[in-house]
Amino acid sequence: MKHTLLKILLLLPLAAIAQPKVVVSIKPIHDIVQAVMQDVGQPTLLLAPGASPHSYAMKPSQMRAIQDAELIIWIGPDLENFLSKPLAQIKPQKIMTLLNEHELILYPYHGEHAHGHIDPHFWLDPLNMQILADIVAVRLSEIDPENANVYRANTQLLKAELGKLNQEIADQLKPIKGKPFIVFHDAYQYFEKRYSLSPAGSITINTDIMPSAAQLLAIKQTLKKQGISCIFSEPQFSPAVVERIAAEAGVEYGTLNPIGGTEGTGFTAYAALIQQLADALLQCLQVELNNDQTTY
Repeated sequence: MKHTLLKILLLLPLAAIAQPKVVVSIKPIHDIVQAVMQDVGQPTLLLAPGASPHSYAMKPSQMRAIQDAELIIWIGPDLENFLSKPLAQIKPQKIMTLLNEHELILYPYHGEHAHGHIDPHFWLDPLNMQILADIVAVRLSEIDPENANVYRANTQLLKAELGKLNQEIADQLKPIKGKPFIVFHDAYQYFEKRYSLSPAGSITINTDIMPSAAQLLAIKQTLKKQGISCIFSEPQFSPAVVERIAAEAGVEYGTLNPIGGTEGTGFTAYAALIQQLADALLQCLQVELNNDQTTY
């Protein structure tokens, strides 16, 4: 029996036996880490797709995964506050706080915000994810030097795919440049700036508190004053407020998902996240474009 087990172990690839234990907080970052770790291992995802990082509660099994991990990758307490206390019990050298990685392109929030000063939604810029891939590959190579060449090769392939994705999205969004819209909360400036879009504001700056009647009135006035005909909700939150505004103001509404869905992993899943943002904007704003064109 012992000899049989030994033969099986010898036949297994070294990477499959000694893959590093990596835990990642949210799906978009997990997809990039997964792509870098391709053919080496599978990182553990903490936050289920569709859940909000602002109000998540971890399971005991996830607590154990954190305790056993060699590397934990999260955005930071401004986004995933649910991780602050658990990570306080972990050795700092095992934790990678991405908002502390100065190579990334990071922007401050527009005005005061309930979740800190730096906007943590940097993953919505594909070129930022090229930078992240390099950062992750270096860190993985430090804890798993035997697979360093694999990480480097995967990263080069991933960066090429991200560059191609960025150009494709830029080409798709050209027709809606200059067309204003309103989002549910201030989470999209990395995407908006990358593709030179024209956001006109957000319904709320604090997702834990729904807007007051006075704020809703101000939003409807902004829609009318600026001629905005498209607003967006998010699947992590009830669409009731957005639907109400749209109905009362007579505007179109759509859904933007900043976290992504449940289908697939790696680059394919990340590309789907970015594509669905582009598709939702095009679908809603192209309606306005089409309406504009019929008036000539």
